[in-house]
Amino acid sequence: MTTRICLETATAARDEILPGDALSVTLRMKISEARAAGDEALVLELQDRYRRRPVPGRSWVSGGVTLSRTATGRPAAVTATATVLHTASSAESTVRSASRREIVGWLVTWGEGLASNDRGEVIYLDVQPADVRDWLSEVDPAEIPVKGDHLTAVVGRWHRFAMSNYGLMGVASIERSPAGDILLDAAAEGAGLSFAADISRCYKTHRFRNGLPVYAGGPMAILEDSVCPEPADERCVITLVRGVQPAWLAAALDRHQQLSRS
Repeated sequence: MTTRICLETATAARDEILPGDALSVTLRMKISEARAAGDEALVLELQDRYRRRPVPGRSWVSGGVTLSRTATGRPAAVTATATVLHTASSAESTVRSASRREIVGWLVTWGEGLASNDRGEVIYLDVQPADVRDWLSEVDPAEIPVKGDHLTAVVGRWHRFAMSNYGLMGVASIERSPAGDILLDAAAEGAGLSFAADISRCYKTHRFRNGLPVYAGGPMAILEDSVCPEPADERCVITLVRGVQPAWLAAALDRHQQLSRS
């Protein structure tokens, strides 16, 4: 997790996601083995646990409802640079992106979410649209890298960011490589999103939630975003992988509809 108190940077880097690292072992092996055994209850339990557990040292994440890049729409007023189209609520790279190599998900949701600082202290951070508006007006999404769990080398680039009433949605293009394939598989099997940002202008409030101090977000700049097997906040989910809704999300939505009708 990354807090708005200080900037957290990865202290280790790898050329690719190796078969024995946390991303592949935790997601591909455990979830795949449970699915191969036909234990769907265990699959859902593992995925739910991975999305919910806060892990000190990982960046703050959130997310939640399915939203495709076409569903968000685009305001009429569009400004263009050589490589980026900007609106009041979005930034989109003009560099082409293959939909079969894309992920779509929530980088940030508005309101209080779990975070941690570089000392491993867990906090709540209240992020509002104004906190990312200046960054969004200037960012080139293609300059923001995608990593695996904040540890690997760059395996992709962001293509589009768009704000909604719920949060900040992103579309990323993942490279054609063994590491990129593993990351896409992990995203399809329940991994969430986790960002690292310059949040030095946040400040401590006098409020507490669940015994944890609440910090207010200030103007911030997202520097990197990872596909993470154990995101701190359950709301930052990946909603589309290779143009398809992940099976775990489809099952969860179906279960929600069943409960709503009961």
